[in-house]
Amino acid sequence: MLAIAIAASAWIGEVSIARLVRGLPLAADYIAGTLPRLRLDHFLADLGHWMWGFADWALLLADTLLIAYVGTVLGGLVALLLSFPAAATLAPPWIVTIIRRVLELMRTVPTLVLALIFVYAFGLGAFAGIASLEGGGQPIAHRLASLPGPSGRDLLLLPLLLPLALGIGPFCIG
Repeated sequence: MLAIAIAASAWIGEVSIARLVRGLPLAADYIAGTLPRLRLDHFLADLGHWMWGFADWALLLADTLLIAYVGTVLGGLVALLLSFPAAATLAPPWIVTIIRRVLELMRTVPTLVLALIFVYAFGLGAFAGIASLEGGGQPIAHRLASLPGPSGRDLLLLPLLLPLALGIGPFCIG
C-alpha cells in the first residue's frame, strides 16, 4: 500500500530520476560558483573581490538580527497578554474558548507561511518579518490557570509568572 502511495505521488508530482541525475552537475556548478577562488599570491585581492559590499552585507545582517529580536520580544508580549484571557480561571468560558482558538491558530500556522502572507500583504521589509515571528501563548495560559489563589483572579499572582516567562516563555514563541 505504501509503495502504491509513493508511486502515485511520484507520478502526480512528475518526479523524473533522469532529470534529477542530469541536474546534479548543474547544482554542483552553482555551488562552486558561489565559493570564492582564493589564491595565496593574491589572497587579499581575491577576498576583497569576493566580499565587495561587505559593509552593506553587515548592515543587512544587523537588520535581520534586529527583526528576529523584535519579533521574538513582541511575540512573547502578545503571548503573555493573550494568556490571561485564555486562562480558564481568569476569564469567562466564552472568552477562553475564543482566545484559545486564536492561540491555536497562531501556533499551528508555520512561520514561513505567515511570512509569505505578510510579505504579500505588506511587501518585503521589517514589518512582514516581525509580524510573522509572533507566536501564541497557549502553554502560558495553561500554566496561569493552574496557579493557586482565589479562583486565580488575584493580581498578587503576577510575580509567580516571572519564572514561567523566563522558563517556558521563549519556547512558546513562533
